[in-house]
Amino acid sequence: MQNVHAEIKAIEQLLAAKKGLAAIKALNAVQKAHPPMQRGVPEWRLQEMYAEASRLTLDPVQLVNALYDAACFDRDLRRQREHFSAHLFAAHYAFNLGPYGLAKRHLNYSVLYEEQETLPARPLLPHTRLRIGYLAPNFCDGSAARFYEAALTTLPADEFDVTLYAMEDKEDAFTAQLQQRYAYKCLQHETLQGAAEVIRDDEIDILFDLGGHTEGGFTLMVMGYHPAPVQLCGIGWFDTTGLPAVDGLLTDTLLDPPNSTYLEWYTEHLCYLPGTSLCFTPNAAMQAMHDELLATWPQHEPRPDRRGTGELWTLGGEQPEPGEGVVFGCFQNFLKINQQVLDCWSLILRLVPSARLVIQDTVASEARVARMRNLCAAALIPSHRVQVRPGRPEYLQDYAEIDVMLDTFPYPGGAMTATALYLGRPVVSMRGGHHSARFGAAIQQAAGHEEWLAMDEAGYISRAVSLAAQADQLPQLQRQLLAEVPQSPLMNSQLYGQRLALLYSELWSAKRAFGNIEKAANPN
Repeated sequence: MQNVHAEIKAIEQLLAAKKGLAAIKALNAVQKAHPPMQRGVPEWRLQEMYAEASRLTLDPVQLVNALYDAACFDRDLRRQREHFSAHLFAAHYAFNLGPYGLAKRHLNYSVLYEEQETLPARPLLPHTRLRIGYLAPNFCDGSAARFYEAALTTLPADEFDVTLYAMEDKEDAFTAQLQQRYAYKCLQHETLQGAAEVIRDDEIDILFDLGGHTEGGFTLMVMGYHPAPVQLCGIGWFDTTGLPAVDGLLTDTLLDPPNSTYLEWYTEHLCYLPGTSLCFTPNAAMQAMHDELLATWPQHEPRPDRRGTGELWTLGGEQPEPGEGVVFGCFQNFLKINQQVLDCWSLILRLVPSARLVIQDTVASEARVARMRNLCAAALIPSHRVQVRPGRPEYLQDYAEIDVMLDTFPYPGGAMTATALYLGRPVVSMRGGHHSARFGAAIQQAAGHEEWLAMDEAGYISRAVSLAAQADQLPQLQRQLLAEVPQSPLMNSQLYGQRLALLYSELWSAKRAFGNIEKAANPN
């Protein structure tokens, strides 16, 4: 038993040192050498370590499988739900699942709530103002916050009372701004049932879960007690939850066309907003970068030098000349970059011989950078034409190096796509066949640039090559984006708030009149 503990400790050290391949090899050795009953560590913990190693090695299939196995082996219900939520989040990275595979896994989540006891139904008491509660893992600035800020801040104060419920005490400057405007409660020290009782006691009319299966799915565990008469999800989550206690999912006809066959997979009633259900609000740093780009953008040729300031472009070749060729970019979590995406990028670079590519992660991990370089080489992307970089806090400055952004698929960018457009960068995206795969496309359409959307890989490649062929016009196009995107429906927060307020009122009226929300929020 002591040997096993020593081996597990060594694996934990390998993971801490970001040595994913070595950790997987050591985990395989432990499983082979020691029967389960002799390991002295639960099997779910081994699978957690496999998942950690898979993130380092950029292996989404093994990541998804490890988290699923962790959920199956775990016998603690709360932790089992947490593992399964992590599995569902990771499943979007896996290209091989497809929409049906994703839907089936989400529907399986409901099995974990078969014996769930809910709180007593609250009477539909009339309030002077409709009470809206927003439930989130935390209310710190981040990708999700850039889309839910408008939902919090634009509701008419004379019609709605807003309360924010955070599952943890993590706070930042954005949290402080919200705390000055709204009632704010941290539920970290409550049990899940206790957290639900706090919300019920506040007589919240409509509870909106902004987390879904992110951060372990603890917001959904609270929703499972059904503390509010109407319970919604969306914005921070991009799929069905699979949880029957969630009444509705916020969407629009861009994300979920009404005649789509996959709509039967949702466990929620689809609550349609006119136009777009997504509203992007840049934070102060994004606004400052936007204003700087708009003020300093070159009026005439030549195009500026956009080479990276970190590592050299090449791993042994010559540095490209200033202004040479179009620079494509992708600033995404590397786990979103699958073989199909890399193959498309490889072909784009072959069709545009002067072009270069910057791939930048969202996390600062040299191990992941090294792994991505190997994947690029396997996809026959020339090393002297690609720069692979770790994420960094000052990433907004790096947008100035890029001419055209290339989105990932089937798991597209959300905040990346919106930020790129806001900062004047065209984005080539794929319009997928279900909600989570259409997120980037919905953002592009709301920004008014459906012409950069593709239906398949051939169209994706064609649009990237076409933009590269317009190299001389790109500065003018980018300046046009800087001016137009802030005026587009994607960023019209006041109209968004009006439409959301009307939706909330319709949902509440339908609940009071019919006992459910299915008579409200039909697509327009």
